[in-house]
Order: sequence, then structure tokens, then C-alpha cells
Amino acid sequence: MTQSETLLKKLGDMPIFRLSLGSKELFHSNFLEFLWDVDRSFFIDVIRTMLNDTSFLTLAPSDYYLSREKENFDICIYHVEQKQTKNKVQVRDVYDLIIENKVKSIPYKEQLIKYVERVEKKRVPQDPEPKYLLLSLAESFPDKNQNNEVDVHYEIKDKQGRIKIAGNTAWTVVSYDTLGQSIFQQSKAIYNAKAVSYIADYLGFITNLHDLQKAILNTMAGETLFKEYDLFKQYRLHDLYIKLRCTSFMMQLKDRLLKKNIPVDILAANRVREKDKSGQYINKASVYLNVNVFNAVGQVGALVWKGKGDIYEVVIQGGQFRHGISPERKAMGRGKRAKLDNMWARHMNSPKSRDFLTRILSQNPEPSKNPKGKKGPYCEYDDAYVYRYVRCDQMTVNDLLDAMTMDIVKTATVLKMV
Repeated sequence: MTQSETLLKKLGDMPIFRLSLGSKELFHSNFLEFLWDVDRSFFIDVIRTMLNDTSFLTLAPSDYYLSREKENFDICIYHVEQKQTKNKVQVRDVYDLIIENKVKSIPYKEQLIKYVERVEKKRVPQDPEPKYLLLSLAESFPDKNQNNEVDVHYEIKDKQGRIKIAGNTAWTVVSYDTLGQSIFQQSKAIYNAKAVSYIADYLGFITNLHDLQKAILNTMAGETLFKEYDLFKQYRLHDLYIKLRCTSFMMQLKDRLLKKNIPVDILAANRVREKDKSGQYINKASVYLNVNVFNAVGQVGALVWKGKGDIYEVVIQGGQFRHGISPERKAMGRGKRAKLDNMWARHMNSPKSRDFLTRILSQNPEPSKNPKGKKGPYCEYDDAYVYRYVRCDQMTVNDLLDAMTMDIVKTATVLKMV
């Protein structure tokens, strides 16, 4: 048995794992809420241990409240402040800690910034500095620095777009392994026999889950990208498998591109062409990388954009290696195909790029049904996207990285971005 098979078998034998499958992330947040209800002092000590800060949350435990999904935060801990005015007592919540929980999802800075801004809008100068804790199964992901933090710059603007409040803070990243160690370290103070039993089950669960995420990534280089997909699907963990593998692939791709002086950023595909209130594009010329899951199929995308005009894409989706174009003007009809073919021709005619996409141009791509039911070498999504592809199921991760890096560099070269 492989390491993944062994760990999946262990998880499959745990009732708590089966219960978690109904909602992989909410389950853990709900269990943390349970620990709070068992003993607030114990829970606060767990938080202090994870943050390595014994001076945090110094009010009496009874003065703090924990809420689930308050203002869409996974977990927040806050206290209530009362202020006497002439006519009444004003009561407001003061946030002390925000916890964001990521198990199958990968943390992205844009979401973390929004949560910080939500807190900062309600803060007053005399409030204590809130802390932000990011619980993440993935130990490596975009935006995480060497100090196990995600640095955040936030800006709060008025209706006219003028900046009212701005500042910098950081989310402390804590792995599930650290969470388990912190709970175990403090659980000696728990005397409720049932709670101790539940905690033991949970610790066994997250220990195996942590070991599993390491096993998913350990042998990537010489394997195909989705080698054990079917195995993980049997245990309903294929979404976790896809996200971890694709994110690791994306980060390796980013490192390769940066070494070749290609401008790279991480951004969702639907945000590349975002405009400000004046109608100007917000994002600069760059290669935008992203990871998605469509109908249980993993995708790693590279969108090459000059800061205006059409977007050229180099994408791995499932077993397909794609090149496509997302035109600035959607209703282009067959013009999209001509532009895509022209990009390939310019690569092939460039003295430095004669090997570009020879594997695609020399093969007859599989006939694929487009939305209109027609078969042919082109695949289209309405008027927004056209692409061609070859199968890449048997290519190793290293080979895919080589191929994507080469094609992205040459696309950026043709577009005169380097």
C-alpha cells in the first residue's frame, strides 16, 4: 500500500472523519466552538499557545464571547464595551480575534484583506489591536511568508473613493499539526471524561489529515499531476487532493517564471480585467496564475495579459493541455480562431521559438463537442473563450512544468512583455 492508501484507510475507519465529510471546513470550526463551550479558559490557553502569546486575551474568560459566522467570519472572539451617554447606554462589540479556517480551500490574500477591513471599519483608537489567525491544512500556499504570516495592507475608502483609513497587519498561519499539539498540551486541564474522549478522537483525525496532505505532495515531481485522483475520490477527498496538488504546481510554476524575469501575480481569472470607477483597468501587464476546480476537475491557469486587449491562456485542465484566447470584445465570431492561430504562427516563425507548440500543431487534437454540438479542433465557450488542446494525462509534473514555462515565456515574448 502507498502512504496515501494507508492514511486514507485509517481515516476511513474513524467515525469522526465520516461525519466531517458533510462540510469539511465548517466541521472543524464547529468542533472548536464545542471546545469553547467545554471550557473557555482551556480554549483561550490553546489560542495563546498557537499564537505564542501568553499576554493575549487577558480579561476574565467570562467577559469574552465566541461567535460562528458573525459577519461571515468562521470564528470570532470579542468582548462587549458599554459607554454611558446622557440618554442611554451604548453597547458595541470589540473584536479581539478572527479565525479563518481553510481545509480543502487555499487561502487567498484578497479574502483576508476584506475580513481585516471589516474589523477596522468598526474599531476606535482606544480598542486593543485585534489578532488574525489563519488555520490552514496546506502548509505552503501563495502569499505566506517565511515567518508563517500573510502580510496584509488594507484601505477603507469613503463613497467618493478617498482613503479614510489605511494600515498594515498580518495573519498568523497555523497548521493543523500545530493546532493538534496545542490542544493536546492544554487538554490535561480538562476533567470532563466525554470531552476528553471526543478530543482524543479529534486529535487522531487531524494528525492523520495533516500526514495525508504531506503524502499528497511528497512524490509529485515524477508523477502525473492527478495520479491518485480516483483513490481520493473513493474517500470523497478528491477536492482536497486537487487543490493541494494544483496549488503546489502553481507555486513551482511561479518560481520558474520569476527566474526568467516574467512578471507574475496570483489572481482569479474573472478579476484580471477589473476596472475602476473611471473605467480604467486596475491590473497591470502580467502573467496571472490561478487554481480552480470545475466539475471535480482540477485546473491550473496562466493568463498572459498586456494590461489591455485580449488575454492569451496556457492552461492545464484535467487531462488537457490547452492554449486559448479570451478576446476583449466577446462577439468576434471566427475572429477568435484567427487570433489564436496567428499567435501560434508568430511563435513558430520567431527564430527563438521554432519549437513552440510543435506538439500541438503536429497533432490533430481530439474532436470535442462545443456548446453548439459541432465537432472539430476548436472548443468554445459561448463568445468568451476559444481554445485547442492535446492530452497530457501521461506527462509528469516536471514535464508539465517545463512545457507550461516554455509556452508562457514565449507568449509573453510575442506580446513584448519581456
